[in-house]
Amino acid sequence: RLLPETERRDIYLQGATKFKLPKGHIAVKVYCSPHNPGVTEVAEELNQIWPGLLQIVPVESWDDLRLCDHMLLYLNAVAWTFVPELLAADIRMAQQVGLHLQLCHEYPSVVDPGSERQALEFKQIIDATPRNLTHWPTNIYSQIAVALKG
Repeated sequence: RLLPETERRDIYLQGATKFKLPKGHIAVKVYCSPHNPGVTEVAEELNQIWPGLLQIVPVESWDDLRLCDHMLLYLNAVAWTFVPELLAADIRMAQQVGLHLQLCHEYPSVVDPGSERQALEFKQIIDATPRNLTHWPTNIYSQIAVALKG
């Protein structure tokens, strides 16, 4: 995932078939918080790989959140360093309207030792998360995060 251009190559899993969107697929509507660095780029990259997979919904009011299927949350070394209070507020509002959080964790890779994408061990990300988002009822980690790595 997101390999540097000099290292880009197809990655296959033994026994796996190449994924294709099903016929008649309707784009999944996602909210990408402006306070979550890199999240829009992740969504755009997924759309480059699978055109039409996601529709990034512009949210100008909290009522617009109800138009979304998920809030995409990109977790890496800078996720909680940009403007953590505003990102946390966006997450709490999404939770209040019942929006599903889709966590994407930038997992450290042996192919990208310089961590161009600010990959970080999951425990360190949890430790950096505002405390009120790590405990019930607003615990964002009560679901599995998708690991992104090259």
